[in-house]
Amino acid sequence: MLCDCSVDATEEPNSGPRLGRLVNHGDKPKDRNARMKVLTLKNQPVLCLFSTKRISAGEQILYDYGIPLHEVVRYSLLLRAANLQT
Repeated sequence: MLCDCSVDATEEPNSGPRLGRLVNHGDKPKDRNARMKVLTLKNQPVLCLFSTKRISAGEQILYDYGIPLHEVVRYSLLLRAANLQT
């Protein structure tokens, strides 16, 4: 059974699940199961993530961030450090 699902992660809640953290970088192309596209909605660019194959319950959603993995790690560490200081 296929399920059409949509999650709007534009606003992270102050408590509870952090929706934007449901998606990770797929380092290897064969492991990626989603692709990002930019669409226009009400004259505004909107990032939309689409599955490229069936994603099972509990499976990570992986796509190409478009930057080298070492830069992803560096950016993630900088964000964590900034969040710890606030």
